[in-house]
Formats: sequence, structure tokens, C-alpha cells
Amino acid sequence: MGEIIQYIQPEIDRAHAVIKEKKLSAFKDLYTAIKSHTLTTPNTLGCFKAIEQSTERFCGKTHSVNQNYDTANLIHADDLLYLLYEKIVIEESVEHSSLLAIQLDEMISGLCPQGRTTRLLQVLVMLQDDLTPTSRTRVNSSNVNQRLISKRQIS
Repeated sequence: MGEIIQYIQPEIDRAHAVIKEKKLSAFKDLYTAIKSHTLTTPNTLGCFKAIEQSTERFCGKTHSVNQNYDTANLIHADDLLYLLYEKIVIEESVEHSSLLAIQLDEMISGLCPQGRTTRLLQVLVMLQDDLTPTSRTRVNSSNVNQRLISKRQIS
């Protein structure tokens, strides 16, 4: 996971510099956006709220009681969620919205800091065009949505 984090570290640093009040305001907008998504479940919303509540209490702190701080990878779930806010609310990325709804739903099985950051990081990088110099394929959005719906029906 270190290489992936290193790849988006400038974006993570930028999100980390955002003040708590701005993040919490952004999270309200993001919550509204995913609340009405067809793939959203009560678990999706519950896990979102867990991240939001930790942000309210510990935003940016590296203390071990901060459930948003991944001590293994030295990243914060609220920074990653803020980057997803930009993708979903600002850029209106339907693909990221679908992936986030699913990952938050599945996060119920692992709400530890590493589980939070791993799932959010997966959503951020899954649709990147250029994760490596030799890997530049873009996922067709209709195929992504179809796979997500199929996965949901199987579960």
C-alpha cells in the first residue's frame, strides 16, 4: 500500500491542510450525496458517520485513540474522505460515489483505522488512469456500474 500512498501523497497532504470545519461541512454535502445513492445501505451511512464523528473529535491528531488515524501507513481516513468529497460532490463522479457506497457498507466488518483507510484508498485509486507508467487503461463507467450492481445482487 506504500507505493499507492506515495503516488497520491501530495493530494493527501493538501487534504490534511484543510481545517476541521471545512472538512465537516464538506462531509455534510458528501453524506447528502451518498444518502440517496441506490447502493447505500444503513451500514454505509453508519460507517460514514463513524468517520465523521472521529473527525469531529480528533481531526488531524496522530493520537492512538483517533480511529481515523492509520498508524501503520501514517494517513488519516478523514483526509481520504475529503478527497472523495472532491471527486463525488465537486467533480460529480458517479463511479466514485458507487464505489464509496459499497466500501462504506463493507467497512462494517473492519472499522479499525487501517480498515477505514484501506477501503477509502481503494476507492480513490481504483479509477485512476495512471497508477503506473505502463498502466493507463480507463474503466468504462457503465461496466463499473454493472459490476457493482451485480456484486450487490450476489452479496
